[in-house]
Amino acid sequence: AALTALALLEVALRDGPAEGKLAGSAIAIAVGLAAVRRVRTPLLLLGLILAITAAVAALPKDDATGDWVGLFPFLLLAVYSAAAHTSGARMVVAGVLTIALYLVNVVGIDPAGVTAETAVFYGLLFGSPWVTGRAVRQRRLNERQLEHERARASAAIVAERARIARELHDVVAHAI
Repeated sequence: AALTALALLEVALRDGPAEGKLAGSAIAIAVGLAAVRRVRTPLLLLGLILAITAAVAALPKDDATGDWVGLFPFLLLAVYSAAAHTSGARMVVAGVLTIALYLVNVVGIDPAGVTAETAVFYGLLFGSPWVTGRAVRQRRLNERQLEHERARASAAIVAERARIARELHDVVAHAI
C-alpha cells in the first residue's frame, strides 16, 4: 500500500497531461494489486513490470510518460519476490524474465546506451535483489527442515519414554 501510495504521489506531482496522469495512476494501482499477490504469484508482478518497462522503452524518449521513477521500488520487489518465492521450472521462468528486464533496461531505457558501466550497474541492480531473495528462500527452507527434525526428535523422545515406562511397568508387575 505504501509503495502504491508513493507511486501515485509521483504520478500526481509529475508535469504532464491529465491523460498521462490517469494512465500512470491506473498502472500504479495495477502494479500495487499485483504486489499484494506477490508471494502466491510472483511471476505476475515480474511479468507486469517487464511489460510496463518494455512499453516505456518503446515510447519516444521525449515523452513525459517515459519517466516511471515511482515504479522503481516495485521493480526491486518483483525481482526479489520472484527469487524468494519460486523453485524449479518457475524459478527458471523468473530468471528468464529478470534477464529480459535487465536487457530492456540496459538497451531500451538508459539514454547513455550500452556501456560497461551501464551493464555493471543494472547487473548489480537486478542481481542484488535476486541473490537476496534466493538467500532468504534457502534460509526459510533450512529453518523448516530444522523444525521438522526437531519435531521428529521430540516424537522419538516421547516414544522412547513410553517404551521405558512399559518396561518399567513390566518389571514392577513381575516383581510383585
